[in-house]
Amino acid sequence: YSTDNLIYKRKWDEKYSDKEKNRRVLKLAKKKRWIVEGVHRKSWINPILSKADLIIILLLARYKLIIRLLKRELQERISRKNKSTIKDLLTLIKYSWIYKSDSFIYHKNSAREFNKEMVILKSNNQINQFLQTLQ
Repeated sequence: YSTDNLIYKRKWDEKYSDKEKNRRVLKLAKKKRWIVEGVHRKSWINPILSKADLIIILLLARYKLIIRLLKRELQERISRKNKSTIKDLLTLIKYSWIYKSDSFIYHKNSAREFNKEMVILKSNNQINQFLQTLQ
């Protein structure tokens, strides 16, 4: 699940009300098995963080994140799956750029606050090694 889908009815266009967003978060947190990805750092994600068995943080180099965003944007535009604007892309780049000094700190502190196991992966090699341990 993407945290974006808990906030937006349509991609970055129309938001759910806070009440609906919170209802969706609680419904997801009650499921037996789930994986959630996202960089949101507000308290509304706490029900998810508090129920997590493991919090995995990808702390990749900024340039890698931006290159991946640009590749995804290009691929989606070519396939006409993406109707986002340049402004949307710039917003994603901004959040990717500030992640280490903003959301990362929130996520790391939340993992500690909820006494959750946390894994921080900083490279593709570490990600691949971690995935092999799951098999």
